[in-house]
Amino acid sequence: MPSRNRSNIPGADITDADTPDPDMPGSNIPGSDTRGANTPDAYIAGGSQRVRASLSAVSARLARYVPGRRNSGRRLRSDQHPEANPIPYRDVAIALHTNRQLAVAEFGDRHGIPVFWFHGTPGARLQIPPEAPELARQRGVRIISVDRPGTGGSSHTPRRTLLSWATDIEQCADALAIERFAAVGLSGGGPYVLACAHELRDRMVVGASLGGIGPTAGQERAPGYPALLSGTARALTIARRPLGTMVNTAAQLLRPWCSPLFDVYARYGARIDREVLERPDMRAAFTADLLIAMSGGLRGAVDDLALLSRPWQFSPRNIRLPIRLWHGEADPIVPLDHAKHLAALVPDSRLFVLTGLGHFAGFCNSARVFDDLLAVWSDRHSAR
Repeated sequence: MPSRNRSNIPGADITDADTPDPDMPGSNIPGSDTRGANTPDAYIAGGSQRVRASLSAVSARLARYVPGRRNSGRRLRSDQHPEANPIPYRDVAIALHTNRQLAVAEFGDRHGIPVFWFHGTPGARLQIPPEAPELARQRGVRIISVDRPGTGGSSHTPRRTLLSWATDIEQCADALAIERFAAVGLSGGGPYVLACAHELRDRMVVGASLGGIGPTAGQERAPGYPALLSGTARALTIARRPLGTMVNTAAQLLRPWCSPLFDVYARYGARIDREVLERPDMRAAFTADLLIAMSGGLRGAVDDLALLSRPWQFSPRNIRLPIRLWHGEADPIVPLDHAKHLAALVPDSRLFVLTGLGHFAGFCNSARVFDDLLAVWSDRHSAR
């Protein structure tokens, strides 16, 4: 069984300076025209070297102000933040077959029904509702929350995809001796739930997406393109790696101001979510989670945005598992139309529209989410 030594969780991501990145500009850029240097696409592709050089120069300047050496292996674990709520009963690193690792935090009933939890973007393995551990214990649920590659304690993977995440989760389940499981994803974690449902139909039982984003490009693109991704697809294609490096470095600079920055966002962000974010328990949970996410930099968040701005590698129409979609009626970040679109695509899906609530509607109704998952789990096991 792969090692699960707690001390293996790193505080810095794995450098990939010598790893070829298929997302870097070149002949594979969609729409580029090598026959004419005066076309807009050719101009953008030709200028990509200047963009990468500029971002790299900014990253180098920022790095001078970061205390200590970059990639120093400084370790940051959830138990180093006593203010964190919730606190996992286990916080470990799972070794994968490709010399990488995934950081995993477990909550609730350690002998309960396994439910993998996929954080939003940005976020990390502590991004679960403050009440979730107790609700999980009461219901016999074992929550396994996982950092995505390039986030917190999980190794960076420059060429990861939605479907490669399913492979990572399968190896993680093997290492934890889990045969069957459910999965829940918040916001940017929603597509990863659907990817697992598509790839792991023999092991996954049911999935839930809480305010999850739908496809934003391609033939199955959902209406209502989220503002966060608008106009970023081409920029991320051109400058994904240097931008990720710059954000990584900036994250280290901003860590001491994580709490006040969150307060500013909660105060001046969308009014519909303000009441949720200003709750003391939510503030403590999100702030501690951001510190964990920033400990390894935020390159994984940049990778998420790059992946979510492109066509998915699979069609939601081919998912053969029950999928539950929970979405706030007034979600200001991911439009409700995304959940309606996915509900129309996924054959065995059910949409729960939470009236008068925003982006964190499903997150704040974790008791209902767990109860529904357990009902589906029971029905599917009874039918076997």
